[in-house]
Amino acid sequence: MALVAAAVIVGIVLFGGDAADPTPSQTPQPSTTAAVPQRIEPPVLAADPVLDGATVVFAVENPAAADGDTLIWKLSNRPDQPEQHPVGADGVIRADGYAGSPLCVDVLIVRKGKTSEPLTACYPPAGSDG
Repeated sequence: MALVAAAVIVGIVLFGGDAADPTPSQTPQPSTTAAVPQRIEPPVLAADPVLDGATVVFAVENPAAADGDTLIWKLSNRPDQPEQHPVGADGVIRADGYAGSPLCVDVLIVRKGKTSEPLTACYPPAGSDG
């Protein structure tokens, strides 16, 4: 019995800790340097959409532009036209084919291979008489 008690005391002295607490004296902590995904702010409308003949014109802006950002758009309520298009440097989107029913676009910011949530804008704007 004395041999066991001596072994416990030697273990405590050499390795630290409390004889009544068999848990290690240091608990591993999670790393504080983990990468946190950056949220990309979605684009915003710079002005209300306007009708120019049968073309709806949308003006959009990147609210937190970063080097290399691009903006893309597609018609959001025309499943027969799923193509994506680049937004010009002037931030103007010209969507052809307005025929009286709402015409909506989804606009996204592409940054380093990742995309923002879409801005969905429609003409006529919700709540207007068109």
